[in-house]
Amino acid sequence: MLGIFFALLSPAIYAVVNYIDKFLLDKYDIPALVLTVYSGTIALLVSILLIIIFGLHIFPLAVIMVIILSGVFTQLVMLPYFKALSLEDTSTVIPLFQFVPVFVIIGDTLILGEKMTGLQYGGAILVILAGILLSIKKTKNNIFKPRKAFGYMMLACLFSALSLLLFKYGISVQNFWQILPYEGMGIALCTVCLLFLPGKFKLLKKETNRLPKKVFLLMSIDEAVYIVSRYTGFFALAFISASLVSVLGSTQPLFVLLYGTILSLFFPFILKEKITKQLFTMKLVAVVLTVLGVALISV
Repeated sequence: MLGIFFALLSPAIYAVVNYIDKFLLDKYDIPALVLTVYSGTIALLVSILLIIIFGLHIFPLAVIMVIILSGVFTQLVMLPYFKALSLEDTSTVIPLFQFVPVFVIIGDTLILGEKMTGLQYGGAILVILAGILLSIKKTKNNIFKPRKAFGYMMLACLFSALSLLLFKYGISVQNFWQILPYEGMGIALCTVCLLFLPGKFKLLKKETNRLPKKVFLLMSIDEAVYIVSRYTGFFALAFISASLVSVLGSTQPLFVLLYGTILSLFFPFILKEKITKQLFTMKLVAVVLTVLGVALISV
């Protein structure tokens, strides 16, 4: 139950991050690369802080490489995720993260050898169906097609699943707090590599000079909340399987829908999303499917 609690707490916190991200993208037109690099910088500082507190523990090289690679994939999630968020409403984009369990369940079975019960697989199917429901839209010709953000989110889901699986392996052989600094190193390594791409460092310098100082404060708060969410989800891996953590993380649309409705109705100056009756009903059905799926998984 402790693992389930933390696995549910993580998406509840992460949903707050999703809306701060959307606000930053829409209000200040910040490129995805800038948000990603800033996120990586904060992650490096947190990693250094963890080393100061817990020390840097030396593990077998293979384990260290796995954890660092987990951090690399964690950071790679940001680029397609931010791009998708710039194309669609938050409450439309985030449910597409429900495809993460598809990749995790496959990897969990093939790589880690962990399996869920029949009821849990049934719950996972319901969660996945909810994601599919929100991944398509109806055109003027009554034809259903994938949303613009769909491809980007599939890439983000794949990176997220790989990060979870690799971290699950690391935490299965080493202490949670001792491996976190290496995960932060992986994020920092990925960030540095991104800056070596043609023109990216110049873009970062230009955007840094353009943006007001209050934006960096907001990005710092955003990243702090994101780190709490990420570590909460990783902590759940110490108690339950990666498949279960990923599927329970799919309750995130429930929190996103709730937060988005409150913001749009009562604080439209912060964020205004489309809340037509048809779209809201579709989102609500997807959320109900998610809740039912999680209930089966928790049995």
